[in-house]
Amino acid sequence: MRTDFFVQYKGLEVSKGQLVRRIKDSWLEKGRLIREIDSLSMYYNADEGCCYYVINDNEHGSIRL
Repeated sequence: MRTDFFVQYKGLEVSKGQLVRRIKDSWLEKGRLIREIDSLSMYYNADEGCCYYVINDNEHGSIRL
């Protein structure tokens, strides 16, 4: 089963797929490989327009939308 998830807030719409792509792009920019990612947790703060993430339970970062 395929599912989609969107957050709509103050005229902005963000999908889970968009967040994952941006996080992967950020990871690649750091010289890392996608195959190094075993797990990804994301926390989107709509008020800040920022997605905080944790990769492999120990690498933290954030992206702004």
